[in-house]
Amino acid sequence: MKPVQLVPLTVNIGGQLADHEIIGREATVKLMFEYLDRGMNLSINDPRRIGKSAALQLLEAASTDKTKVVLTSVQPVKTIDGFFYHLASVLHGHQSLGRRLRKGVTNLVESARVMTEVDGVPFAVGVRGRHQHKTKRELLTEMVSAIDDALGEGELLVLAVDEFTEAILNIARNPVAGSGDATQLLQTLQMLRKDCPAVRWILTGSIGMHHAIRWTDCTSSVVSGDCKNVPVGALSLAHADHLSRCLALGEDIALVDEAHVALIEAVDGIPILIHAIIEDLRKQPARDAFDQSDVEAAIDRYIHDQDESRAFEHFVSRLATYYFDDELPIARALLDRSAGRKKPYKVDKLVAHAAEACGATTEVVRTVLGMVVDDHYLITEEGRARWRYPILARVWRTKRNLG
Repeated sequence: MKPVQLVPLTVNIGGQLADHEIIGREATVKLMFEYLDRGMNLSINDPRRIGKSAALQLLEAASTDKTKVVLTSVQPVKTIDGFFYHLASVLHGHQSLGRRLRKGVTNLVESARVMTEVDGVPFAVGVRGRHQHKTKRELLTEMVSAIDDALGEGELLVLAVDEFTEAILNIARNPVAGSGDATQLLQTLQMLRKDCPAVRWILTGSIGMHHAIRWTDCTSSVVSGDCKNVPVGALSLAHADHLSRCLALGEDIALVDEAHVALIEAVDGIPILIHAIIEDLRKQPARDAFDQSDVEAAIDRYIHDQDESRAFEHFVSRLATYYFDDELPIARALLDRSAGRKKPYKVDKLVAHAAEACGATTEVVRTVLGMVVDDHYLITEEGRARWRYPILARVWRTKRNLG
C-alpha cells in the first residue's frame, strides 16, 4: 500500500478543528451521503469526545449545490419554542442556502429589533406579526414544508441536529414543558420526515435514544425508528497511527515506531486522547525519541491529572443524570466490577455480583446491563462482557478511585 503523506498538525484539545485537521472520517462521510441519496434519514449515537461532531463538520463542508448540509447543536434547548427558534435562527442566517430556500423561513420570521429570549437563550429572530397566533409546532411544520416545496428535482437539504437526545430530555424534564411537549415534538418531527422527503434529518446524541424514550410517551419507532444508524466510533488503527505521526511532526517531537503503535493501541484510536498524549510528550524534557515507556507514563499522567482528563469527567458523572435512582447503583456495580478485569467477564457472574451487591433481582440487573451496553460502556458477546474502549475502563477506575 502506498504510504500516506504526513501533514504537520498541532495539538488541538477542545478547540474547533479545521477541516484539514480531521483525519479518518472520509469513509463515514461518504457512507452518510450514500444513505441520504437513497432516501434515508440518519441517526448517530456515539459517546462524547469520540469524533462524531468532526465527521458532521466534514459532511457539512462537503455540501454541494444539490445536497446542502446544515449542522447545528440543540443542546441548550428546553422547550418546543426553543427548538423552533433555534432552527429558524440557523436557517435564517445560513446565507449559503440562497434566497429561494430561505424564503420558507423569512416568510415566518424576521430579524428581531430586540433580541427574542427563549429558555434563557437570546435569538436574533422573531415571528412575523401575522403568524404570531400560531403554535411553534405549527410554525416548525410550515417552515420545513415550505423548504421542502422550494427544493427542486434531485435537491436535498440535510438538517444535522447534534445533541438531539439531550434537547429531548431537557424538554421532557422541564417542569413547565414536560413529557407531553417532548412527545409532541418527536411526533411532529416523525411526521415531517415522512411528509417532506426532500428535507433529510441526521439526529445525533452522546446519550442513547433509549433515555429519551423513557421520558416520553413515544416508542422507539417515533423517536428514530425510521432513521438509519451510522456508527462513527474511534479511528481505525491505520488512521490513528497517521494522526499520531502528523501531530508528532507538527509538534517537532520524535517517537520510535513502536511508541506510535503503543500509543494508538493504548488509547483505542480515540482522537482526543492521541492529541492529549502528544501534548504531554511535547512538554517533557527534549530527547532524541520517545519510546513505549514514555508513552505509557504520559497516559498515566493524563488519566491521573484531574484537570487534563476533565474531558472525560462526564463519562463517570452522567450516570447520575440519566439513570433512575434504583438503577444507578446497579450500573455502577456492573462497571466497577468489569473495569478491573483485563479479560471479558462472564455475563452471568457479572449479573449475579451486581444483583447481590445491590439487593436487586437478576432480571432488573440484566435490564440495566442492556442500558449500559446501549450507552457504549460495555459490549456483550457470546455470554461475556467487556469494555468497548479499555482505555475508558482505566479512566473509570481512576476517577472512581478503584485502584
